[in-house]
Amino acid sequence: MRDNPTGAYAETSTNYFYNMVGNYEPSTIATGQSNGDVYYKYIKYTTDYTGGAITTLLQNNIVALPVATSTAVFRSGVYTKYTGEKVTEFTQLPNGDIKPSRILNKDLLNPS
Repeated sequence: MRDNPTGAYAETSTNYFYNMVGNYEPSTIATGQSNGDVYYKYIKYTTDYTGGAITTLLQNNIVALPVATSTAVFRSGVYTKYTGEKVTEFTQLPNGDIKPSRILNKDLLNPS
């Protein structure tokens, strides 16, 4: 860290919370800021869903593929605001391959 003329320092800390069933991947990432804000990223994997192409992925032991993520910010103990969301939809091709069919993004800070 460099010296700051005001004596104040910026600090962040990151905590990881893991799935204990299915894949042991991070399910929540929380990053705390010096001002008290905490930014969250929530991650859902193939192990969190069933049906269609997801079932085929699970049968082939593809358990750590992110399917949906959402982000939020907790502002200095005042409120939590969701800031974005991303979902990947999958389809199975006639030859058996599974590919993403579309990716849906929602930016809640700057909605269109």
